[in-house]
Amino acid sequence: QYLKRYTYNGGVNFRFSTRPSSQLVPLDALSTSPQYIRPPAANTFNISWNHTPVQKPGGGRFSASVNAGSNSYNKINSLDARRYLSSQISSTISYGKKIRNSPFNYDIQLAQAQSQGQQAVGTMTFTLPSLSVGVERQYPYQWFGLKPGGRLGTFYEQFTLSYGLTASNQISNQVAPRALSNGLPLLGGTTTPTNIPVNFSNVGRLLLNSRNGVQHRIDIGLGSYTLAQHFKLTPSVAYSEVWYAQRLNYSFSQLAQAVRIDTLRGFNRVNSYSGGLNLNTAFYGTLIRKGTHTIQAIRHKATPSIGYVISPDFTRRTSVIQR
Repeated sequence: QYLKRYTYNGGVNFRFSTRPSSQLVPLDALSTSPQYIRPPAANTFNISWNHTPVQKPGGGRFSASVNAGSNSYNKINSLDARRYLSSQISSTISYGKKIRNSPFNYDIQLAQAQSQGQQAVGTMTFTLPSLSVGVERQYPYQWFGLKPGGRLGTFYEQFTLSYGLTASNQISNQVAPRALSNGLPLLGGTTTPTNIPVNFSNVGRLLLNSRNGVQHRIDIGLGSYTLAQHFKLTPSVAYSEVWYAQRLNYSFSQLAQAVRIDTLRGFNRVNSYSGGLNLNTAFYGTLIRKGTHTIQAIRHKATPSIGYVISPDFTRRTSVIQR
């Protein structure tokens, strides 16, 4: 364990276990069991690391929670039922910060998860990395040097703009099965998943099996307006766009009488937008009890609201969904 007062604390633990894979002494010398139970692996290990910072104003935050090792380590060495029956272990390392005197904040994360269950032993997933960037709510009229309450009135003062970006690159050694839900035959189709061994010689195959994308989102606030003195109307607009590096192309092979799926790599994008209206009001009231009581009065408030959101149906675009 380590500790720096008022800054951070944490701990690192590394365990290594080695067990003979073959019988060393006759069975009748130790047990009446007629069968020698071999361990799944001769050498296993486990590493854990926890790092927790002390939050400080204006500073970044680095944290870590790592739990990784051999798939069979807990099966062989743990006496804790919870760890023995655990089907997955995971790790996360992250750093986030809000930049001083600016509306920007960001967070970057590395993650890893591995399966220990009997059905998917050896399945590992890496997120290298996951990035999020945010821009706090901005008032565009300030960019153009407009003063509050100018000749154009004050309606533009309520216009706001915010932005968020999320990017992720996920690498998995599991190749998912390929099958069509309608039952049509598929060239190269499989019904069971397969695992790519995680080693340096398979780096190329693992990268080809990765999935990545970037999502942009812009939220535009159009202000808040009072209707009939008691109702407040709030319109809004949102725009979203996704970038991704690969898409699937479906074609039918007359010769094989089956569907062929090709993975096309390159820059792809798809966007969407929506608009919404929200109408709300508030009711106040006070219920006063006669006489003298422990609870003399009850004040209540009700805030009913109704909203409507419209978003075009983009699933009919052939650039997004092949028909």
